[in-house]
Amino acid sequence: MTEDEQKLFTHLLFDHKHLWIAFQETKHLREFPDDDPEDVHGRFVDAAYDVYHPLEEALLEGRPIRDILETILLASSIAQNEGKVF
Repeated sequence: MTEDEQKLFTHLLFDHKHLWIAFQETKHLREFPDDDPEDVHGRFVDAAYDVYHPLEEALLEGRPIRDILETILLASSIAQNEGKVF
């Protein structure tokens, strides 16, 4: 992967992180509309940190990221399936 491709890939992953947070917030607030949006946002930012921080560290240190990406994709798939509205 070239340096430019790596930068684009990193940007894509962190955009994914922010989309995941927004999706989780929206899903939660739809179910619990009386909850404070700022508190909900903070909870999901903390949750995203737990999921994405190992990836951030691996990218910065140049370590392999395959297993970490698979974990993130699994968490994303679970959230997506739980959030489906029929």
